[in-house]
Amino acid sequence: VKEGGYEVVAPKLHDGVIVFAPLLHFRELPRGMHDTHQPGQYRVVNKHDGSFFRYTIGPQSLKNIFHPAKRLLWTAKKKDGGGVEFHAGKSSQGKIAVFGVRACDAQGIQKLDGVFSQGSGNSHYHRERQQNLIITASCSAPNDQCFCTSMGGGPRACQFDIDLTEIHQEDRHVFLARWGSEVGKELLLATTSTLSSKEDILEGEKIFQNACEKMEKTLQDPELAKKLAAQSENPHWHEIADRCLSCGNCTMVCPTCFCTTVHDKNDLSGDITERWLTWDSCFTADFSYIHGGEVRKSTSSRYRQWLTHKLSTWHDQFGESGCVGCGRCATWCPVGIDFTEEVRKLGVDNEAN
Repeated sequence: VKEGGYEVVAPKLHDGVIVFAPLLHFRELPRGMHDTHQPGQYRVVNKHDGSFFRYTIGPQSLKNIFHPAKRLLWTAKKKDGGGVEFHAGKSSQGKIAVFGVRACDAQGIQKLDGVFSQGSGNSHYHRERQQNLIITASCSAPNDQCFCTSMGGGPRACQFDIDLTEIHQEDRHVFLARWGSEVGKELLLATTSTLSSKEDILEGEKIFQNACEKMEKTLQDPELAKKLAAQSENPHWHEIADRCLSCGNCTMVCPTCFCTTVHDKNDLSGDITERWLTWDSCFTADFSYIHGGEVRKSTSSRYRQWLTHKLSTWHDQFGESGCVGCGRCATWCPVGIDFTEEVRKLGVDNEAN
C-alpha cells in the first residue's frame, strides 16, 4: 500500500482509547486489545492474546478523516500596498489508505457520500474521498451496544476495497482477504498470499454467523420512521430531557452526523483573517438560532430533533436511515442514554431491546 503512494491510517491505542492515526509499522496496531462498551462506559484491556481485531470500535469513525472537526477554508491577508489577497485552505490530504475499518464505519461513510452529493455538496470531502483506499476488518466479537445487523450493515462489510477476516486459533493465525474493487484486486494479487482453503472459508462464515448471533440489541420495526414521526408530543421526550445534558457527545461520535458551522478568526493586528468550517450539533442553542432567538429552546426539543432526524426524516431526505447501529451514541453519552431503549419507551419499536 505504501509503495502505491498511500499514507496508511489505522487503529492505534492512544490515551486509553482506540483511535485512527497514521501508522508507521504494524507493531503499532492495538494487538491483544479487547474493549467493553456499556451506556456511558468504555474500557480497553490488553488480554495479550495476539489478536489484531478483537476490539470493536473507538470513539472515532471515518467521518473524522474525511469530514474532520475543523477545516481551514481560506485565509485573507492585507497586502502591503493595499488590498487583500486570499489563499485557499488545504483541500486534500493526499492518498490515504484506511486500514482496519469496521463494517458500520464503512456504511457510515457511504451515507455521508450520499449526503454530500446533494445540493452544493462538499468539494473538500469529495476530493479526499477520490484518493482513498478502504481496508475493512470484519467484527468477530460485537460489543453490547452494537446493533448493526438491524440497520442493514455488518458485522461483515459490504462496500470496501479489501476486506479482512481474522482467524485466530491456538495453532493458526491467518487472515481471509477478499477484494471489492479493481484497486483492491491489484493490491491483493501483488502480495504473496495464497488461495483460501474451503475450511478457512467455512471458518470465516462461522465467525460471521457467530458475530450476528451475539448481537442482542435490535431496532427492527419496518414502520419505525413513520411511527416515530407521529410521536412529537409524546411526554417521554421530557423524561429523556431530564437526564440529557445537551452536551452533543452523541453527534460528535456518530459516523453520520454531518452538520457544520462557519467561524471567522482574526489576528490581533487585524491583518489576517481565517475562515474555518467546524462541526456543529443540533444540541447547541445557536444551532436553531434565527432573528429573535432559538427555535428549539428546550433540551427535549433538541433531543427529539436529533433522534427523529436520525431514524425518521433522514428517510425523507436521503431515502434511508441515518443510523448504522454502531452504538457509539450510548457508549459516549455521559449519562448513558441508549436511544434503542428510548424508542421502545416511546412505544414505537416493540422489538427494540
